Amino acid sequence: MLRKTKTLILALLFIPMLTVFGQNAIEFKGSTSMYGKADDHAALNIAPDESFTFTTRIRTTNASNQVFVAKRLNAAGVGYEFWQMNGYFAINCTHTDGTSSAVPGGSRYKINDGNWHHIAFVIDIPNKKYFLYVDGEMDTERQLDPVKASNGVTNTQPLIIGKRSNESMPFNGELDEMRFYNKALTPEELIVDKTSAVTADTEGLKAAWSFESITDNSTPDVKGNCPFILYGNPTIVSVDTSEKIVFDAAFTNNAVIQRDKPIVISGKAAPNDNLTITLDGETKNATADATGKWTCTFSAKTAKATPFSLEATGENSRSATISNLVCGDVWIASGQSNMEMTLTGSGYGATSNGTADAAAANFSNIRFMQPTDLWQQSQQPESSYAPKAGGWTVCSPSTAGSYSAVAFYFARKLHTDQNIPIGIIQGAVGGTIIEAWTPLEGLKDVPEYEAAYRKATTETLPSANGYNRKNFPTANFNGMLAPFLNIPIKGIIWYQGEENLGMNSPVLDYGNKFIATVNSWRNAWDNQELPVIYTELANYKWSGWVHGSGISINSREYLSQFTMEQRKVSQIPYVYGITISDISNYTNIHPENKVDVGNRMGNAALAYVYGKEMDAPVAATFNSLKVEGDKLRVIFENSAGFYSKDGKAISGFEIAGADRTFKTATATLDGNDVLVSNAEISEPVYVRLGWDENATTNLFNASNSPTSRFVATTSLWDAPGQGSRTVKADRYATSITTEGALRDISYTATSAPSSHYVFDPSLTICAGIGLIFNLKLEGLANQTDGLQHTQCLIFADWNRDGDFEDEGEHIATIGNRKQTTPAVLSINKEIKVPEQASIGTTRMRIYYTDAWRPSQFKDNGYDIVDRGRIYDFNIQLENWVSVNAVDANAVNVYPNPCEDFVNVTLADKETYKISVIGLDGKLLRTKNIITTNNNETHRLDISSLQPNTYLITVKNSVSEQTFKINKK
Repeated sequence: MLRKTKTLILALLFIPMLTVFGQNAIEFKGSTSMYGKADDHAALNIAPDESFTFTTRIRTTNASNQVFVAKRLNAAGVGYEFWQMNGYFAINCTHTDGTSSAVPGGSRYKINDGNWHHIAFVIDIPNKKYFLYVDGEMDTERQLDPVKASNGVTNTQPLIIGKRSNESMPFNGELDEMRFYNKALTPEELIVDKTSAVTADTEGLKAAWSFESITDNSTPDVKGNCPFILYGNPTIVSVDTSEKIVFDAAFTNNAVIQRDKPIVISGKAAPNDNLTITLDGETKNATADATGKWTCTFSAKTAKATPFSLEATGENSRSATISNLVCGDVWIASGQSNMEMTLTGSGYGATSNGTADAAAANFSNIRFMQPTDLWQQSQQPESSYAPKAGGWTVCSPSTAGSYSAVAFYFARKLHTDQNIPIGIIQGAVGGTIIEAWTPLEGLKDVPEYEAAYRKATTETLPSANGYNRKNFPTANFNGMLAPFLNIPIKGIIWYQGEENLGMNSPVLDYGNKFIATVNSWRNAWDNQELPVIYTELANYKWSGWVHGSGISINSREYLSQFTMEQRKVSQIPYVYGITISDISNYTNIHPENKVDVGNRMGNAALAYVYGKEMDAPVAATFNSLKVEGDKLRVIFENSAGFYSKDGKAISGFEIAGADRTFKTATATLDGNDVLVSNAEISEPVYVRLGWDENATTNLFNASNSPTSRFVATTSLWDAPGQGSRTVKADRYATSITTEGALRDISYTATSAPSSHYVFDPSLTICAGIGLIFNLKLEGLANQTDGLQHTQCLIFADWNRDGDFEDEGEHIATIGNRKQTTPAVLSINKEIKVPEQASIGTTRMRIYYTDAWRPSQFKDNGYDIVDRGRIYDFNIQLENWVSVNAVDANAVNVYPNPCEDFVNVTLADKETYKISVIGLDGKLLRTKNIITTNNNETHRLDISSLQPNTYLITVKNSVSEQTFKINKK
């Protein structure tokens, strides 16, 4: 049968949350001696190939795991059990054929919030599926074994309510309107079951209990077949159908609330109810909408370790209270297995010292929020969430062992240093790719994510737990991170990449993916300065495991290439990386030492997020390179305190000449620079550090971290046999001078063209600003017959569109004809980078050939039929310098040029933030304005600024515009 959940959801809008058929329900008090038993009867026994449906209503506030229905002797063998696990509906079912259908904590909707809930378990044999429903909504859909024929549940055990059949997990709560059908109810039929009474003649009904009365310790079955015999005196109670107020996922007992940000509390109550919300003594009013949803905003709080509470009352809703709340910083901890790996060990092995650290983990102001299981993926962003232990847990020896080890050590570092509460929302799943943790918006219009975006928008999330489900694009973000988008967070720590490197996409795709993902996280939380701290990957035998690299390189270099890709994310602000090559285990992809990983991430946060003064918070990274005779001077970021970890000569460096034959380099410290050389290489061109997958270095800095691996070159064209280059540029590259040589290239006019892509992070160009491009090519190949031509064509692709064959703006053509001596080509040209240039990577391409025949030239001078060598390189555009054309109907900035003041006209009644930024990216002025009328004009004082070109950004709640002005 076809199940249409959209039809179901629309139908639910027109029915009440609970229809009362009788006045009473049965209540159990959480004792194994209090239960009901319906003896074996043919009505309750289904054939091996027969579908069935079990429905009931449940109300409980118990946080403990409990079983409320069981037909399974001693909790083993063929049969089924219905649980409340961590507050959520769960089932455990063993079929007649021996297969299992278990959904531990699989529901997305809480059933222990004190409200009545209608739940259903459906086994659909013809369609080989089973379903969980909560309040009429299809909560879980899973596949039955498609091969087996006996997917039913046949046994002759009694039906037990109120406990598990092995005398454990007693139920504390109320049950009502329990029904058993020998058919798979459709979504429409489940609505009828939810809203209607049944009779002995109801189609497919085999047994039903309304629990209206007890006679001689028995309550009857509507069909007259299977009465429940009651033990331990469960009681009949009247049904109270009023809604209880519930809070959204982030707000449970023990919650950490983000400090210094407005606090938005949200939840559900009776539709249209008037509510009173009190947070730590501050009271606000809220009104629920027609669906029962409500929000309430409180003023920001400073850090507070003294527990406080949150209460909500309503005119038509039952009150709710959560307690032991604190206020501090909330961090997301995400990634894959190395972030998931627990303090006291898990399926990924034990962590060093984890057991001892867990035993001493008495930190009442470190709190964790964890998922109840790792299968909470979703096709769409969710607001509901199934947490372990019902919500936030307080760090203690009894809870810490199951925490992410990296996140625990990170939280401990911050908490002990800053003395504030730290909350960790843990969302990490082993063996997952970055695509699964990226919002849909982050996949869109990103070439490297094209396939993932297409899959996310055209295919359906697999229902079966497994690799394809947890790696479905967007699915982990939607199910495990999106439920917390309604609260502010301090930042994200990220330990991921092994799956992208080892099993999936090309190595050289990851950098742009990572950038897009970080930007999409910031958009999702509406915080463009959201800090992200990541770790480079550990040494491992990737060469024996990698399935695809995306480039033709030595397989032992995959890790190094991937590390370079990770570091591309440094192009955007507020992202910080740490190194762990010194604590790797080459034969174990899950290094045991998680203490240093968490501590190094913590140090990065302390320095860059909390402003603690530290000489070198993170590892040293490559900055630039200078040629000094037969030596190369390597200059680093974060080089303070450079030293040899083992006291020996600096190790791990290699250099090469133009032939790229690398040899071990002699490396010496010169201040905080490193000089590298090799007696056999008189003209070094390349240098690299730690380039092998198991390479290490003893060059550490004041952070006690090993220097990050890198490769660098003085060559303009990063391809074998092609000379060298020098790049001269100011810091933000408003002009660039490029000089170099191309030598001994012997391609003919009929040679197939080949592309070489060069990434040079030193070239950063501001959109809308002139660029001086100076290119000089010397020593070109000899022309022997006097008929060949040397030509160089320069194109730019400002918006990264098309296949970039002949598209893009033609910049220049340089060349000569019929030369018999080595050619010299040079160009000095100012290029205007368009203001509409794409933010991110803009490309330029040079077509070069030394073998054109006259017949191959076209009249326009650059329309080429066949090409020789093709050279591509990328230009990185700063993300803050997209300059908008002035729109008088929206925002106007004038006069331009200006002197001491600039006027800003704002079209709408809004709150605006106006900033003045220098071309070096430095924030110089900021002003917040609240307009009360349309087209208000406000004056901005810039009299203290020197004459120069500046950028003015105007931001409101929905958009941001940037204008370039000239101050005289």
